Amino acid sequence: MTTGFPSNDGQADILIVDDDPANIGVVARALEDRGHRVLVAQDGEEGLARAERIHPDLLLLDVMMPGLDGFEVCRRLQQNPATHHTPVIFMTALADMRDKLAAFEAGAVDYVTKPLQIEEVTARVETQLKLAAMQRQLEAQNIELATHRDHLERLVAERTAELSEINAQLRLEIAERRKAQEDLAAREREFRTLAENTPDNIVRYDRQCRTVFWNRQLQKTLGIDLSGSLGKTPNELNPGGQFAEYQARIAAVLASGAPDEIEITLPDSGDGERYHHVRFVAERDEEDSIDGVLAIGRDVTERKRAERELVLLNRALDHAFDATYLLDTDLRFRFVNEAAERAL
Repeated sequence: MTTGFPSNDGQADILIVDDDPANIGVVARALEDRGHRVLVAQDGEEGLARAERIHPDLLLLDVMMPGLDGFEVCRRLQQNPATHHTPVIFMTALADMRDKLAAFEAGAVDYVTKPLQIEEVTARVETQLKLAAMQRQLEAQNIELATHRDHLERLVAERTAELSEINAQLRLEIAERRKAQEDLAAREREFRTLAENTPDNIVRYDRQCRTVFWNRQLQKTLGIDLSGSLGKTPNELNPGGQFAEYQARIAAVLASGAPDEIEITLPDSGDGERYHHVRFVAERDEEDSIDGVLAIGRDVTERKRAERELVLLNRALDHAFDATYLLDTDLRFRFVNEAAERAL
């Protein structure tokens, strides 16, 4: 066999190295009866050559042989990578403890003494074959475990690298988001500073037309507490009438993005009304999507009153009996009433 350990059917290749044919014959028959294949070498040199060629599962080695003795053969087997793992059992007539220790030092796994007791030989052979098989099985399992461990380590390394990359990307995204939030907060502070220091009325509405911000000037203009208006639509605060149209204009800006305007009347601090011109403009997020509407209202009551007074004055002048002229600095007519026209 070339596997270095017994096959699955229990048969093993056993090499006997001994210069005594009688010993060889007895041992060989006993081992063959147990189903093993026996090969023979009759001196040390032949034993080394055959062992390297056939890679036996076990070697029975005589100590006292002409030429290379068993100790030297065993040492050379141990030094050769091809036969290093082959278990060696010495067959020796030497009973001295120093000789037994020398056998183990040379690399033997066991020994039997001559004259050989066949039952003992076969028992020790079977034990060593089983030990060798278990050793090889353990080595194979260790290799498999090492391969599996290496695979797991590669997976862990790959996953660690992926997680590191993901963490780096997350850190970058967090930094970018934090910067965006800081920029947004800065812009919000700027907006509120401007909104709270303008004479205009400022109101912000979200995509559902709900109030999300109003400035102090609006509260001053209305003269009422607006704290309950947040989260409500204009039509919820003032159902029907001009505020239904007001909310419809907000919805139109949310839908189209185009600015719009409306003129509404609001009660003043007395019993009268004041006119307000309101312009609606869309507010957009970082992705240029509409996310709300900004309403900018200006009190135009004085302008409206001046316009009304001017109309009344023109009517009065038109019906005056005296001719009335209005000249500019270049003596060009700016106004001529009906009486003046008849006179001309």
